[in-house]
Amino acid sequence: MKLFVLLLILPLSAMAQELKVLTWNTFLIPPPWNITKQKERAKIMAEKLPTLGHDIMFFQEAFYNKKRKLIINSLKTKLPYIAIPTPGRKLSQIQDSGLLIASKFPMEVLDQVIFRDCAKSDCMASKSAIIVEITLPNNKKIQMINTHLQAWNEPNTFAVRKKQLIQIREMMAAHNKPGIPQVLVGDLNIDGKIEPEYSESISLMGLTSTPLDGPLTATNGFSTAGCFKNPGGTQEGEWLDHLWLNANGTETTITSKTVLPILGKLKSGECPLSDHYAVEALIKL
Repeated sequence: MKLFVLLLILPLSAMAQELKVLTWNTFLIPPPWNITKQKERAKIMAEKLPTLGHDIMFFQEAFYNKKRKLIINSLKTKLPYIAIPTPGRKLSQIQDSGLLIASKFPMEVLDQVIFRDCAKSDCMASKSAIIVEITLPNNKKIQMINTHLQAWNEPNTFAVRKKQLIQIREMMAAHNKPGIPQVLVGDLNIDGKIEPEYSESISLMGLTSTPLDGPLTATNGFSTAGCFKNPGGTQEGEWLDHLWLNANGTETTITSKTVLPILGKLKSGECPLSDHYAVEALIKL
């Protein structure tokens, strides 16, 4: 009885809030640049995503505009708040950022950066980062950044990723507010199993990361043979999709991070719906 009374008199803002979050590189690159059963995969994505029960979803490589709209429409009842970065204006940037955020809770777009540096075919997209501030039912706020960094592991691409991270760090610092945590989310193309880039990048950003839970330790590199062509090959063991935290003086923690395969039935049978598995996380504020 005493506990019940205590809960009644506690202000709503003092109560903890747990967020269920998903980040996923959807591999929806439009034809003619890529032909990998995008229409079939997107249709199944639109059916499955609303059933997963997440509060906020972060997508990368949602380039295919028609299929991105299909996903947005499928989520609008449960995740009605949408954020998409503004495309770049360079002639070479024939694709937008491919980034999409869908939230159950109101969010304000604070800023975005379009990366100054790029390499190879990544220069054809407006590779970016977008920062949003989400207001939760207990009136607590959290800032979250969705991004997709430079691909490939070569000396020049390592250098490009570092420069992109520095741009993100500057944006995060410009919008930092004491007592409001920040979380960097997305396909960072930084393998969590490979040093020194992983630990050096976390240190550069002043953020923290926790290990993956569960039996799966890779989000990219699995075979899609018999389903669709996988341009990344089948090298095992890449953990490229991350959530890194700046608690910013709060007790915010990422209590779990789990690799979540999202599968669906194509004509060839049960298949991964992307060349990445998603990562599901619980964030306690």
